[in-house]
Amino acid sequence: MTGSVSGRFEARGDTDWYRVQFEAGKTYRIGSGNGGAFLKLMLADGTEYSPPGAYSNEITFVAPVSGDYWLAASDSYTGATFYSINAFEIEDANPASSATTLTLAVGEQVAMTGAVADDWYAVDLTGGQSYFLDTGLATLYVMDAQARLVSNVSFGQLHFSATDTGRYYVGIRPFGGNDYTLSLNAVADDYGTSAAAAGNLTVDGLATGLWEAAADRDWFAVSLTAGTRYRFVTSVTGESDGWGSPRILDADGQVLAASDRSYSPLDFTAAADGVYYLEVTNSVGLSQPDHIWQYSVSVAVLLPPPSVAMAIGETVAADWQSVGERDVYSVTLTDSQSYSFTISTPESPESYIIALMDKDENVVASGYWVDATSSTLNVGVAKNGTYYLTVASAAGAGDYILTSQSGSDDYLASSLTTGTIAVGGTATGTLEGNGDSDWFAVTLTAHKSYAVYGGNITIRDAQGNALNNASDADLVVSPATSGIYYLDVSGEQGDYVVSITELTGDIGEDTTSSGIIGTTVVGADTAADRFVSTSNHEIFLGRGGDDVFIAGEGHDRYIGGLGIDRVTFADFAAGVTVDLSRGGLIENGALRIVVNQIENVEGSAFDDRLTGDDGANRLIGGLGNDQVNGGAGDDRIFGGDGNDRLEGGAGRDYLDGGAGVDSVSYEHAAAGVVVSLAVSGAQNTRGAGVDALTGFENIRGSAFDDRLTGDDHSNTISGLDGADVMIGLFGDDVYYVDNVGDKVVEKAWDGYDTVIAAVDYTLSAHVEALTLSGRANIDAIGNGLDNVLTGNVGDNRLRGGAGADTMIGGAGDDIYYIDNAGDRVVEKAGEGHDLIVSSVDVDLRGTNVEDVRLIGSGHLVVHGNDAANNIRGNASGNTLWGGDGNDVLTGGAGIDNFVFDTALGANNVDRITDFTPVDDVISLFRSAFGELGGHNGSLAFGAFQTGSVATEADDRILYDAASGNIFYDADGSGAGAAVLFAQVTPGLTLSNFDFIVLG
Repeated sequence: MTGSVSGRFEARGDTDWYRVQFEAGKTYRIGSGNGGAFLKLMLADGTEYSPPGAYSNEITFVAPVSGDYWLAASDSYTGATFYSINAFEIEDANPASSATTLTLAVGEQVAMTGAVADDWYAVDLTGGQSYFLDTGLATLYVMDAQARLVSNVSFGQLHFSATDTGRYYVGIRPFGGNDYTLSLNAVADDYGTSAAAAGNLTVDGLATGLWEAAADRDWFAVSLTAGTRYRFVTSVTGESDGWGSPRILDADGQVLAASDRSYSPLDFTAAADGVYYLEVTNSVGLSQPDHIWQYSVSVAVLLPPPSVAMAIGETVAADWQSVGERDVYSVTLTDSQSYSFTISTPESPESYIIALMDKDENVVASGYWVDATSSTLNVGVAKNGTYYLTVASAAGAGDYILTSQSGSDDYLASSLTTGTIAVGGTATGTLEGNGDSDWFAVTLTAHKSYAVYGGNITIRDAQGNALNNASDADLVVSPATSGIYYLDVSGEQGDYVVSITELTGDIGEDTTSSGIIGTTVVGADTAADRFVSTSNHEIFLGRGGDDVFIAGEGHDRYIGGLGIDRVTFADFAAGVTVDLSRGGLIENGALRIVVNQIENVEGSAFDDRLTGDDGANRLIGGLGNDQVNGGAGDDRIFGGDGNDRLEGGAGRDYLDGGAGVDSVSYEHAAAGVVVSLAVSGAQNTRGAGVDALTGFENIRGSAFDDRLTGDDHSNTISGLDGADVMIGLFGDDVYYVDNVGDKVVEKAWDGYDTVIAAVDYTLSAHVEALTLSGRANIDAIGNGLDNVLTGNVGDNRLRGGAGADTMIGGAGDDIYYIDNAGDRVVEKAGEGHDLIVSSVDVDLRGTNVEDVRLIGSGHLVVHGNDAANNIRGNASGNTLWGGDGNDVLTGGAGIDNFVFDTALGANNVDRITDFTPVDDVISLFRSAFGELGGHNGSLAFGAFQTGSVATEADDRILYDAASGNIFYDADGSGAGAAVLFAQVTPGLTLSNFDFIVLG
């Protein structure tokens, strides 16, 4: 697709991305005019497409596949300026693709006239053979059979080694004209550009090689050690400079380091142990393509320069013996300090140089003084460590005195800095010396663009990686993720002011950008137009009239112009998120369709999220469960079918929930609201303008103190934050309580009502049910009705109140308060360790509650269950049945009866903590103690025996006073073993009268 776009760079270094569609096999030219934006082409995922690469302000290429591409337009470092871009199809008889009909044989030279773009020549090459391409003013590159770039891009001449035998394509892009010649020749080559064809180089060793042709490139494998810095040197026979354009690569050919000049040396620090590759290129013989050049390469560990240690605060007296002589002093410096180094020549003025270098000999700061008797170099460092101070004579022999001092540094150059800056704000500081660096923490949002001002500023992530270049030519960044970043301020000594601002109108600079290049469709001046989008990327201009825009699959831009305009998404196959205040249709957090000067929105047949702007909007949810917010302005909002949530926002709004169970919301109101669903006309909500409501079942309040009233139907009312008053009227209403100040108002016989509370809550009158929500340990208290109280996953206390209540626990350790014989406790197995506190009889059988504590003054009965129960009586006489399990029974102060009626065994031994002889009694049922004999009543005298062993045939109940254990022996002194079934306090004086036989 062809088209054009106009844009604006907001600051130097700004980059804008535009989505554009191309059709496979067609040739396109994209240009921004002379002096326009720099252009770069990317694939749909944002990776750079290669070739063609950018040439100034024009790109010509053949699309390999149909679909979306990205075009990045970059500021040419002129600052804020406007630009335009045109993309159009051109006719090219010789397309730059594998469909080319041009061929080039080895040893052949071809001439071309009238080239309109890149030309590709099909060539058949032999694996392992090296080739030399030669042309004039043109760029050369080589592609494999899959149209992947397999060579470097070179100007004029290209030396290339084929990896495999087969079809390749030679690409040529002429400059300055449409005519060119091109030749291809096989050449000898001692070393290639792959791991298999590389030469070998050892640390502290020397290797030699030949450049058999201009632009020849050779690789040498070398093993390096992590953390060690190395110096690579290239020497060319007959040349004074160390040419070779050295680069360090990994085995995949990825460049790790390169000389910033065309000649060596190149210094490199290995990140990990392993094999690296030195590449050297014939950059000296470009004008002599037929000449063979001999060179040598070497690598050595780069050691710190010979130096004398100097402590900060020390003074050194020394001398220079001749002009150019230099002395080096090693100094230990920290980021938290500034430093000054002063040199004086007491005998006569001198010319000299002072320089501070890091351990890799990078200059941190330097100064050059002529005919001076005393001069000072003020510095700061960004990292702690050892540095090297060089003082050199520029005039001749002479004495000098060198002194050093430390001072303060206002901000650290790391994430430990105390400096902060807010977006839209400024920060001030001082670079205490040349080389100082100050960091300021700032919170940035993903995919937004920011401009920084104030000098040399680098924006860094939390790991210290730079997002921009530290210069006044690159002022704009767009982070990929939200979080804390740092403004790194550096430069010359002195005070500074820095600032950072968000570029709110900026086109994005990644794949979330809403920029497009596409077809522009212009409507009539006054008529109502109907625009139908397609799968292409289009720009629709409505101009005058009430226009309708039918959204499609493309990345479009709809501009309504004058009139009352509408955009509809009714044809979409899924729900949409449309926010007029943010600019249109949002997908995956980015704008897909830009909507401007359009008032009304219609959603899809699915679940939509529609948001208006500050104007008067008409928003229609349609089918589906929609969420619609009118924003500011006088809006008309329609939910349609489905269970919708509508919010009018500020202004005078009309809201219609439509079919389904719908909610009106005030959660974004500026103040508390007073709203009633029972009011049929307009009502002043106080905190959110004047609203007219119809078709709503539920209501949600604001973050403030609200008064919310339902109608005669069943309503769900949620006050949200604030101390709210919620009034249900008729119907089975549900209230959400999240503030201890919330108040629920219900009248008698107004339905069955439920409160769902996230805080401690006591039911108000005429409300039947209370359910606790969340995970907090909170309490529920009923009223005089027969309530249903339900806990959450925390530890809850449930108090039913006066009625016959049902209390349902949860996963936590819950406490139930029972005061009515009709109260019922529901607990599932495995849901915590629970306790019933009761003033009435309790029966745990059939429940999953573990413990009971009796209160009040009644003579109460408790039945345990199969669990290990802990049962405590009150101050009156209680009857405690432990049931199965190893129970702990505490009777309390009264005359208590402890009952044993279940099968005996090791897992059914009860401990009575406070048994008192004469007052308390232990009841034994024959169902468990079948050999007690006699009649019901006190245990027979002969059946009780003190000790742990039966001595007579009629001994049945044995009490071991030493241990407190009580046993049952079914055959007395017979062969059968006694069975432990109870434990009391050791040393009690028990008798047969402390036991009663029943059943």
